Amino acid sequence: MSQTFPARVVATSLLGAGILVAFLLVRWVLGTARPKGFPPGPPIIPGLGNLHQMPIQKPYLKFHQWAQQYGDIVGLKTGTGNLLAVA
Repeated sequence: MSQTFPARVVATSLLGAGILVAFLLVRWVLGTARPKGFPPGPPIIPGLGNLHQMPIQKPYLKFHQWAQQYGDIVGLKTGTGNLLAVA
């Protein structure tokens, strides 16, 4: 004798899990937005921030270029984290 869950329980569980995943995804994407009063910096991609623009080798060259463009204090987003580069 095998027991199965009613379809309503499965559907409700999937709906609840979907809502939770959607909420966490929206919260994560909104967490990558530039905070009010944050120093200027290069434009971001929601969810990634400026990670796609930071070179792995010799990142100081890119930071120097941004300092010339945005000023001595450059605001960068690393995913949901905030980073300040000071020239």
